[in-house]
Amino acid sequence: MKRIKTYKAFEASTENTYLDPEKFGKEKLAQEYQEISKARQIYGKIFREAPATKDISWGIEFKLVADYTKGINPDDEYAESASKVYKVVFTDSFFKNFIKKDADDGWWKKFLSVFGIGEMSFKPLKTEIKCEPFNANRIHFPQGISKEFRGIGLGYAIYESFIKFLGYASSGTSASQLAQKVWSQVAGDPDFYTVISRTARSGKLSSTTSRSGAILAVHKDCSQDITKEICGWMTKQAPAVPNDWSNSEGDWRKVAFEGFSIDPALLSKYPNVKKTFDEMQKSAFYQSIDDDERH
Repeated sequence: MKRIKTYKAFEASTENTYLDPEKFGKEKLAQEYQEISKARQIYGKIFREAPATKDISWGIEFKLVADYTKGINPDDEYAESASKVYKVVFTDSFFKNFIKKDADDGWWKKFLSVFGIGEMSFKPLKTEIKCEPFNANRIHFPQGISKEFRGIGLGYAIYESFIKFLGYASSGTSASQLAQKVWSQVAGDPDFYTVISRTARSGKLSSTTSRSGAILAVHKDCSQDITKEICGWMTKQAPAVPNDWSNSEGDWRKVAFEGFSIDPALLSKYPNVKKTFDEMQKSAFYQSIDDDERH
């Protein structure tokens, strides 16, 4: 996380959010992998280096199979939830990641039995992933990785490849546990420029405060000018005034935005984003003065 710079007026960090890699030690996900998959037993964590490597293609492609954004105005109330669904395509070069230089006939037979080449079923690897184009390409991976292939780092390889395919993508604060783990790795991947937001919910009837994070990741080779999309995402993440809400039991809580951490390389690539950031910075400064005067 050293490459991500925190701007003082918005002192944000990943600490105590789901983007904090320290929250995903062996204890955190141990329950999910009590039964080690067959692929993990034979091949180990093949894609373990994916979050730390640059410019690597894993042979994973994507084919559009459904588009629920057609005919929808981006300004419509429910536009943000409109999605595109893609089939994850595993090409021949994908399987080369599993081939060992000293592979013998016995190893090759194990390879065939696990990955369903030839007469064996290929069904376990079939999966789909989707994004919400009007919501900063927020990613959803509802099917996830089938249990036969868990634990080899394939989930991250798919996410990484999909973000590169889209050019940029984002997460939300309500991501599943497995998605949280993936995005915590995206936050430190050298292939991406990132903006991280941080929010806190404080209970008025208790002393507890829960924190969550969201992230926007931009592929460093993205050729699109996505200044508008980045600024829109930041504006959505940073409401001018914190929101108060209550549940049915009357437990009032305050939702507070606590800041951004922005990769300086992103600001260099999209200089107009800094204008939006500076305006937010100024607004936050005066908001803090008003809060101090009220208290």
